[in-house]
Amino acid sequence: MRHRRIVPMTIGAGLGCQTMGVANSPDIAGKDVNRIDYSKRTSRSCLAAFRPWSRRVGGFTLIELLVVMATIALLLGLLIPCLGLAREKVYELICRSHLEAVAKAVQMYANDNGGRFPEVTDPNQTPQQIREKLRPYVSSEKIFYCPVSKLPYDFCVTSKPKTTLSNVRIDLLSQPHRVLIGGESSFGTHEDDMLYVITADFEVVQISMQKWFELITTDRS
Repeated sequence: MRHRRIVPMTIGAGLGCQTMGVANSPDIAGKDVNRIDYSKRTSRSCLAAFRPWSRRVGGFTLIELLVVMATIALLLGLLIPCLGLAREKVYELICRSHLEAVAKAVQMYANDNGGRFPEVTDPNQTPQQIREKLRPYVSSEKIFYCPVSKLPYDFCVTSKPKTTLSNVRIDLLSQPHRVLIGGESSFGTHEDDMLYVITADFEVVQISMQKWFELITTDRS
């Protein structure tokens, strides 16, 4: 009968991990077969080496938290003005789109009514009466309102015959690019007190307050 020879082998040498032995023992046919014999020796250092998450992790220090908070505050300070500018640009695009739709509606109405601007019987009810007459030519009531001020767009209709557009032949105006149909009714909606307006040639432009006052007081006769 052959003697068993144990060859010690160590897993995780230096860490105190479990050991195993390899034994040479004959099988039924008389050949040597390697058999593994595990010992039961394990240590805390071995478990700690293979389970690093079990180690205790310290929290942030006060200085680290202050640095993170300062970084976040700096990023917010840089981001908020950019968001404000982006929102202003979006509002300008929406406002311009609304007025372009109103200009097309006025043009279609004029084509169906002898080239004339909608007639207004009461200047104090100008936006309401014009909206009523242009409603068949628009897809939504929202286009009659400024997206920023939420106020309805105003139209150049007054009680003075020489400066009103009520029932005026738009196609007979000598300088349609200098005649305003309507536009934003509140100053300061956009930067530098600029307003988006519709001219009588159905173009949407941005002008200053001074230019606006000059054009609305122009004699149309």
